[in-house]
Amino acid sequence: MSKKLFILSVIWCLFFLSGCAYVSTSVLPSYIHKIYISPLHNKSFRPDLPEKIYSSISREFIIDGRLTVTNEKDADAILYGEIIRYDLEPLSYTDQMKVQEYKVRIIIAIWLKDVRENKILWRQDNIEDFTTVSSTLGGLEVKVENEAINEVIQKIARRVVKRVIDGWI
Repeated sequence: MSKKLFILSVIWCLFFLSGCAYVSTSVLPSYIHKIYISPLHNKSFRPDLPEKIYSSISREFIIDGRLTVTNEKDADAILYGEIIRYDLEPLSYTDQMKVQEYKVRIIIAIWLKDVRENKILWRQDNIEDFTTVSSTLGGLEVKVENEAINEVIQKIARRVVKRVIDGWI
């Protein structure tokens, strides 16, 4: 009886442990190792967004480490994008009808081109994220707005890298 119990225990352990491993793989073609991030086209009224988003996406690729950010000439893939929208919306008001809280939202679109095959691998429209911030004296300080923008950009950059490498957001 103890031999049966031992065999069942081993089988149970193997079954249990087989589901615990996580292997980070990429959905990209195996020859794509280097990516060029094209400057983003800006449809928003904020001239500072393209550079901030570009820098944040580059930083996230470097942190991830699975693709090397390079120049256009040496790239295996090119990431294109456009900033579709930037919103600063009142979210709540005080009793005196002054804005108490704002919603900061950014929406972008991205698409990835395979340089070797000269084709677009995919396009993802309406990647958006937001954060909320409290206002002071019924208005929003520039410093607070910029901090909120940076927070939203960082979240979007992480989602972009996930989309490029893992195939989902």
